Amino acid sequence: MIAVLIFGCKTQQTSYSPTHDGLALVNKVVEIQKLKEAKLLSSSLNESLLNDLNHRIRFEEGKYEEFGDLRNGVFPDDVIDAVFTEHEFELFKSQLQENFKWNESKNEATDLTYRLSKPVFTSTHKYALIMYSYGNKLHGIGSSGVMLFQKKKGEWIFIGEFWGTMT
Repeated sequence: MIAVLIFGCKTQQTSYSPTHDGLALVNKVVEIQKLKEAKLLSSSLNESLLNDLNHRIRFEEGKYEEFGDLRNGVFPDDVIDAVFTEHEFELFKSQLQENFKWNESKNEATDLTYRLSKPVFTSTHKYALIMYSYGNKLHGIGSSGVMLFQKKKGEWIFIGEFWGTMT
């Protein structure tokens, strides 16, 4: 059922709704990473994203560190200052600790599979993070990363990606 919602959800809602916004973000990740024909696995990446948030980010007086790797042209400083604060990261972590599991999609016609974290939102609901990981069982290749989105005029816009890996 979630596969139908993921690939078929198109509404014109502009206010914040965790379900609507979460599905819209999933649709964006699937579109950007070209995963429409892939099979969504039920296990989520919440624990992986939570681990990364706990171990890869450091703060100086509640703000993202002055010389952190995300400041090297990955994102503009105003985005970093809005999203990458100690307060927002505590909110992200609390959202990830809630029980969550995707319904595995029925798409069996492919060797390409993917997993997603639960989308997590800033306190203003203007920004969201979602972690993805995909791979091809047959060829042993894949990729993963964390994608940052900003909501503008009711639409989620892809800002950039960080902590990406490719195998």
